[in-house]
Amino acid sequence: MKKMTFIIILLFSFNGIAEDKICKTSKTNINICDVAKEIQKEVSSTLPQKISKNLFLRSISSSLNVLTLHAKLLYSREYLENAIKKGGITMSKVEKQMYEMTNNIVCTQSPLKLFINLGGIINYQYIFEDGESYLLIPVNTC
Repeated sequence: MKKMTFIIILLFSFNGIAEDKICKTSKTNINICDVAKEIQKEVSSTLPQKISKNLFLRSISSSLNVLTLHAKLLYSREYLENAIKKGGITMSKVEKQMYEMTNNIVCTQSPLKLFINLGGIINYQYIFEDGESYLLIPVNTC
């Protein structure tokens, strides 16, 4: 029993050390995990939010130094694939454009850019109107 207790204490100690390493930046003494929680609290009070004709920002979550924004596309995968086919482009080209657009959205907003530069990560989770997952785009550099 003492051995099991020791192992459990040891595991929790390593978890705390790993969290400290992620949360405390070496450049500053800012706890990036606390910043993520603050951004989540601030942004969530403005949601849901219409971003464009076909895109709603639904929710935001945080875990350690990662913010995840959940965005809903107001069309189905089938609609997107048909539009791509008619336009004569490929799905991979559209996905590349989504990555570029997402990076641009994040890196042109000063608070989010600062969060990234301090060691934070922002994920955009795109889902179709029926709930099917489309893309998870991480932004970790600006």
